Amino acid sequence: MSQPYTTKKVPNEPVIIAALHEGYDMVNDMPASSATAIALLDQESEPVFYVVDLTALRLDLDSIINGANGASGSEGSIYRHPMVREVIFVSEQDFVPAVAEGLNSAPFGHVKARAVPSMDEAWAYIHGE
Repeated sequence: MSQPYTTKKVPNEPVIIAALHEGYDMVNDMPASSATAIALLDQESEPVFYVVDLTALRLDLDSIINGANGASGSEGSIYRHPMVREVIFVSEQDFVPAVAEGLNSAPFGHVKARAVPSMDEAWAYIHGE
């Protein structure tokens, strides 16, 4: 079975993309996918956008809350990494913008996050269009 995620640094762009594939489990797969992203972030000299592509997943609210807790909960968490400029969630699911907004609150450590419905919109935001 192939990995349920792909994480890559986009050449010549201040962007790391984590694409979560069908079958990704927010509890069981997050430690490995976060470690992969952290290894890439550790190589950066300037903060980058961390784009989390959720378009292949049909998540329920519990799954995404578990994911948000796991990714933002501790000092060494992916969303609080010093090289993360902003987290951008890509999903058309209705509740994802509320989750992004919730991450920017005290319980989650005021993570700078936003949600957009498509990768095209993520790129437009990154490029300031």
